[in-house]
Amino acid sequence: MTAFRFYEIEGKAYIYDINQERLFEMGCEASLDVPEELSDRVLKEGMEIDKDQAWKVSGLDKLDQA
Repeated sequence: MTAFRFYEIEGKAYIYDINQERLFEMGCEASLDVPEELSDRVLKEGMEIDKDQAWKVSGLDKLDQA
């Protein structure tokens, strides 16, 4: 079992660390902590996606092509 879950909401990708119980916004410039109220919303309303899809949504997949 993986220690991470990936979510998408409003065109942004998020990674949830199950061990730390923390959510981070995924992105090329920086991965950011998410405020608690947004974290609750993402976990309740966001669509759970796989890692590959999360990389595409966040744009991180394009870094491999550089």
